[in-house]
Amino acid sequence: MKSSKLILAVCLALFSSSCLSLSGTDLNGADLRYPVSLSQSIIDVNGAHYTPTTVEKVAHFKREWGHWAMFYDSVSLTSDVDLSKLLNEEIERAGGNGIVNLKFSAKGTGWSWLVSLLLVIPEHVKVTVEGDVIKSAAAEL
Repeated sequence: MKSSKLILAVCLALFSSSCLSLSGTDLNGADLRYPVSLSQSIIDVNGAHYTPTTVEKVAHFKREWGHWAMFYDSVSLTSDVDLSKLLNEEIERAGGNGIVNLKFSAKGTGWSWLVSLLLVIPEHVKVTVEGDVIKSAAAEL
């Protein structure tokens, strides 16, 4: 009897920790006015390829915010995030004309593993977006 309770507890913990990977937030960039790349190079509207040797990095940015959800993110307590405004503002603030090395991450807080066992307690996930604003000699990328 004791071993079956231990097995059940271990299975519950494994299930719970595997469900943590479902926590996150929806990001979109429907209204971007500038090219954005997840790599270190970028392609302009005419198909020209720009690499780190042909562009100048003018700024690095990093933004973080929290996302709250319950029931393994099936009930979101915060709205989806439109990155268009954030990315457009970062490019314009730095006087650039594109973003490279864009990275996203969503990490649970230290107590997420415990909260995941209790479905009715909201869980917090820290969302981070960062990248490099670049400027090209070309008038527009």
